[in-house]
Amino acid sequence: MKIAYFTDTYIPQVNGVTYVVDTHARFLAKKNKVRIYAPAYGLRSSIERLEKGNLIIERYPSGPVIYYKEVHIPFVDIGKMYRSVKKFNPDVIHFHTPLTIGISSMIIAKYLKIPLITTYHTLWSETLPPLPPFRVINSFFRNQIGQDDLLRDTIWKVSNKIFDYCDVIISPANIIKDELILHNSKSKIVVISNGVDTNKFVPKIRTKTNFRILYIGRLSAEKNVDVIIKAFKIIRKKINEATLEIVGDGPAAKTLKILVKKLGLTKMVVFCGYVPREKLVSYYNRCDIFATGSAMEVQPLTVLEAMSCGLPIVGINKAGVAGMIKNGVNGFLIPTPNSHKMADKIIEILVDDGLRAKMGKYNRKIALKNRPNLSIKKLERLYKDILHFGE
Repeated sequence: MKIAYFTDTYIPQVNGVTYVVDTHARFLAKKNKVRIYAPAYGLRSSIERLEKGNLIIERYPSGPVIYYKEVHIPFVDIGKMYRSVKKFNPDVIHFHTPLTIGISSMIIAKYLKIPLITTYHTLWSETLPPLPPFRVINSFFRNQIGQDDLLRDTIWKVSNKIFDYCDVIISPANIIKDELILHNSKSKIVVISNGVDTNKFVPKIRTKTNFRILYIGRLSAEKNVDVIIKAFKIIRKKINEATLEIVGDGPAAKTLKILVKKLGLTKMVVFCGYVPREKLVSYYNRCDIFATGSAMEVQPLTVLEAMSCGLPIVGINKAGVAGMIKNGVNGFLIPTPNSHKMADKIIEILVDDGLRAKMGKYNRKIALKNRPNLSIKKLERLYKDILHFGE
C-alpha cells in the first residue's frame, strides 16, 4: 500500500503526536510506502528518505506562534503539495492534526477522491480555552453573554465539520470514542491505541531510597503541574524524605519554578528540563509513582510509558486518563485537579509497599496489550478494509 501521513507537528518537536506519527510511519514502512507531509521548523523546504526509501518526509516552512513559541504553523504551498500527492498516488490519506497541513490534506483528498482518515489526538475543547487568545474569548463569553460552554460548544461544532470530510475517525481510547459520539460526531469511529514500546520501557527493581514522585510532560497551564507541586507540599508533611522530579519544558516553566521557591521546596523538587526520549526510561525506573494533573488528555504517552515501567498512576477523572485507571487497582483518580485529594492518594500508595507493587504489575499487563505492533496490525487492517483489499 501507499500511505500519506499529514501532520502539523513532527520531530524534532517533542510531544506525543510526533512520537506516535514517527513510530507508526516507521512500522508501516517495513511493508508499505509511506510519505509524511510535515513542518520544517524553519523557512526551508526539504525532503528526507528513510527506511530504505520506503519512508519519505516532505517538509514545508513554518514559523512559531507568537504566544506559544513551542507551536509552529506550517506555511503550505498547496499547489506544490497537491502535485506531490498526485504523483505519489497514495491509497489512503491519514491526517493527525487539523491545522494548515491537516486542512490541506482534506482538500487534496476530496479533489483526488482518496479515502481520508484522521486520528483524534487532542481534546481541543479542553486544550484551547486555557490558551491565549482563546482565554480572552472564553472570558468574554462568560462575563458578557453568561455562557461558560459557548467556546467549547463552538470548538466541537468546528471539529465535527472537519470530521464530516473523513471516512473514519481513529480514537486512541474507548472513552474518547464515547466523547466523540456524545458530541454528535457522525463519521465511523474505530479505536486503535497509540501504543507503547514495552521492550524499551521495562520495569526495573528499584533500590529502596527516598520516595520519588514523577511528572513527565509539557510545562503549560493546561497540564496543571502546579496542582502536583502543591500536593507535594502536603505530602512532605507526612513523608519528609519524598522528592518530586519534573521532566519537560514549556511556557509555564518559569512560573512553576517561582511557585516551588515560594513554597520552600527548592531542595526537594528537581526540574530536569527536556530529556531525550531514549533516556526517559531511567527516570521512570528510579521513581515510585507517576502523577498527572491534566484533565484534557486523549491517551497520554507518558502515562502509558509509566505503566509499562510498572508505576502506579494518580490522575484526574477526566478524558483519556479516566479510561486508563481503575480506582484502587492500578492507581487512583481524583474528581478534579485538587492538590489535597491528589496528596492523599499519592500518600496512600507510597506508604503501602504491597499496594504499590500490585498496581505496578497490573499496569505492566495493560501496557503489554498496547504494544505498537498490535496497533499497526489494526491500522493496516483498517486501511485495507477501506480499500476493500481484504486480508
